[in-house]
Formats: sequence, structure tokens, C-alpha cells
Amino acid sequence: MNLEIPRPENLVSWMKVNSSMEVKKALPKYRCYICKDWGLVQNPNTREQQDCACKKAQDLKRHMEASGIYELARDKTFEKFLVDKGNPLLCRAKRLGMNYTENFEHKKGPHNSVAFLGTVGAGKTHLSFAIANELLKRNMDVAYFPYREEITRLKQNIINEKVYQNRMNIFKNARVLLLDDLFKGKVTESEISIIFELINDRYLRKKATIISSELTIHRLMDIDEAVGSRILEVAKGSIIQFQEPKMNYRLYGQ
Repeated sequence: MNLEIPRPENLVSWMKVNSSMEVKKALPKYRCYICKDWGLVQNPNTREQQDCACKKAQDLKRHMEASGIYELARDKTFEKFLVDKGNPLLCRAKRLGMNYTENFEHKKGPHNSVAFLGTVGAGKTHLSFAIANELLKRNMDVAYFPYREEITRLKQNIINEKVYQNRMNIFKNARVLLLDDLFKGKVTESEISIIFELINDRYLRKKATIISSELTIHRLMDIDEAVGSRILEVAKGSIIQFQEPKMNYRLYGQ
């Protein structure tokens, strides 16, 4: 049985009419029937080759996976951050996150970061990931720094300067850094030194940082005034502090 395979744009309707086993056997085994897995298609207007939609989707997925937060962030969106409209602080936090993301390209100065601080369960990590998610979709370079995990790794390698600097450079050089759960657990002098080195370097080079911490700005200042002051500086105008017990997003937001 000789079957003529139609053009890609007519393939779906053709398959509905011709659904026999012979048709299924006749079809080539492509992941994408538009570009036939070449990753390129011809622009109908200019006749030039351009990336197929499947390649763009694959590139985005690889980019997000490389950031280290793909599995954690993909379901953390603004749409899924549901808040009680009677809770003005949660509403303001969500609005700040959305506005920050929307206007990110215009934040050129040193005050280009955002911080969600305070009460456990208020939704700080969710909002931080939602921002990172949107920036990743724009193919921006986002690095993920889960505090307790990464600070332990850096301290273990601090005497090996090459290994230490290679790791630190990932976080220093990323266009956007997601610093999650800052100063969680017992904090040592070496940890304070590492975090100041990181935040100060990004401040001097005007690189954006998304910061979440269970500590308020006053508590951060108590731990180290230099770190607390730098966070105040980089996130000026974009800091939300959750301090009330009833702010638990997991209980009140869903």
C-alpha cells in the first residue's frame, strides 16, 4: 500500500481520516513532524532558515535544567500563588514579584534586586522561584544558591582556592542569582565572610539577586551589619518582610 504523506500542517487532519495500521507504519518516526527533527524550518516570508518551535522548547528546557532549579521551579508560578484578598501583605508581595519581573530589563542600577524576608511558610521561596521561572523563560542566566547546601560545599573547599573560586564564580557571574534561605541554621564567621564576598561582588557589578530568608532585615543586621546593609542597598524599594504568625501562606493562601 503506497501512501502519500501530506505536508506537516495537514498531517493531523490526514491522520484522523487515515487511521489504519498501514498509515501508522508508513509514518516516519519523528519527534517533531514539522521540522522532521532537523530543528530548522523555512520562514515562508523570507525563505530563510529559522529555529523550529521544537528546538526553542528544547533549548529552553536545557537552559532551565542547567540553572539547577528546573525541577523545583517549574510548578512555582505567580498563577499558582493563590492569596486571600483580605491579606494585603501577601497581595502586595505577589504584586511586587510580578512588577519586578515585568520591569526587570529596566533595572540597570545597583538597586536591581528583590528580597522576601521573615515568617516561615509565608511564600517567600514560591515567589522567588516564580520570578526565576519567568526570567528563565526569557533565556536569562539564572543560578540557584540553596543556602545550607551550597555554603557547606564552599566551606569544604575553601582551602582549595581553585575549586572554591570556580564554584563562587558560577554565582558571582550569573546575570541573576537566586539566594534561597539565607543564613538558615547556625551561622559561622566563615559563612558570613563567604556571603558578603558574594553579595558585595554582585552589588559592585550591578548584578541582580533574588533573596529569601526566614530572618528579618533587623535580624540580618544583628548577624552581620555589612551583609544586612548590603541587602538593604541592593534591594532598596523591593523588600517584603513577613512578620506576623498569621502570614503562613501554606495555611492561608491555598
